[in-house]
Amino acid sequence: MPHLYGRATTTVDDKGRMSIPAKFRNAIHEEYRGTLYLTIGHDECIYAYPLDGWEQKFGDYEPNRYEEDENTRWKIRQYQDMLDVVQVDKQGRIYLPSHLVKYAKIEKEVLILGTIDKLEFWNPQRFAAELEKYLQKKQTE
Repeated sequence: MPHLYGRATTTVDDKGRMSIPAKFRNAIHEEYRGTLYLTIGHDECIYAYPLDGWEQKFGDYEPNRYEEDENTRWKIRQYQDMLDVVQVDKQGRIYLPSHLVKYAKIEKEVLILGTIDKLEFWNPQRFAAELEKYLQKKQTE
């Protein structure tokens, strides 16, 4: 599985589509035929997993553990409830589902972060605020 790393910015068009920058798109197309699994992320961002990353994240949940552990059940329900599978089109764009855009508070501009096994889509101002909050917290520890 190729690593996804770096950062880029893009915008969402009037039809809810955004371009995936070439440095990410090439890895997604070569390995995963342009398919991304979109769901909610921590800190109000959107996670975009290629198939391998999705299977690594959720493929190890055993049915018995799922049935017995309340936290596991709700975690899986939450991710699955918000899940959308999208294809990168010929112009290198994906559709961002409105429920995920609302969750991540994305307006027009999108910050894309490569985080090894997935991409994260952020409202740039939210990311800057969360990063600042984290850095302040680390300074006081």
